[in-house]
Amino acid sequence: MKVKLLLFICILSSLSHVYAQVKVGDNPNQIDASSILELESVDKAFVLTRINTTQMNALTPLNGALVYNTDDQCIFQFSNNSWTSLCNGNDNQVLSFDPITNVLTLENGGSVDLTSLINDQDSDPTNEIQILSQSGNTITLSNGGGSVTETISTLVDNGNGTFTYTAEDGTITNIGTIGVQGPTGPTGRTGFTGRTGFT
Repeated sequence: MKVKLLLFICILSSLSHVYAQVKVGDNPNQIDASSILELESVDKAFVLTRINTTQMNALTPLNGALVYNTDDQCIFQFSNNSWTSLCNGNDNQVLSFDPITNVLTLENGGSVDLTSLINDQDSDPTNEIQILSQSGNTITLSNGGGSVTETISTLVDNGNGTFTYTAEDGTITNIGTIGVQGPTGPTGRTGFTGRTGFT
């Protein structure tokens, strides 16, 4: 009976360690109550598993797994059962605005409806979203109570050594224009008569 009791106590004590928290590094006795694992150091770094692309693609870990890809020199995350680079993910998404629906959309599908901000009911236009639009060489900034229009100055290379500058007021100036052809110069002297050929 004592052997069974001792075995039972050993099993219980080993199970209590399964749910323990682990702190590695500085201050090992101070761990947040919500942490299962904490790393703390002022002079050491945490290094992820370092593998190349072939080795990474051979793995099918749990979603959320992280590795450092030595070929791409980047951290990859396993998510939705595929590897995604965290270096060139969704940082440079195209942002577009539909002025008809007032919806601002990110390239990855995220969107927000700005209708309540664009067309609020008060008479103060300064607390509404400004809409910037371009038509040809004209930029228009709408502030809800009116608009400010500015024409863009342009400089066009004509491809023949000249440029055409169009000012904001529509005035056109040609730069580097080829001048009018000058008068014809005097006729040069007649050259020597060549030798007669053999017959």
